Amino acid sequence: MAFSSLILLLLSGVLALFGMIPLLGWINWVTIPMALITVVVGVMGLATDKDPQTHRARGRLAHLMAVVLGLAIGAVATLRWMMGGGIL
Repeated sequence: MAFSSLILLLLSGVLALFGMIPLLGWINWVTIPMALITVVVGVMGLATDKDPQTHRARGRLAHLMAVVLGLAIGAVATLRWMMGGGIL
């Protein structure tokens, strides 16, 4: 599950970077929901991803990065989206 958190985080980050380019702000229509999905997967991973033998959390750093950076990416993408008037 940590791998999926990292992949979603990477995808959200790349989409947000492309959304910062002038006239490509419409990509933020995809970036914002992707960032929210990243946060949800990160939270689910923090809550449920445990080693079956020792019952200790695994991938904690990856899930925490997904939550924190997912929120940051979502905020930046939302700000860029609002600056473009929701279109550009």
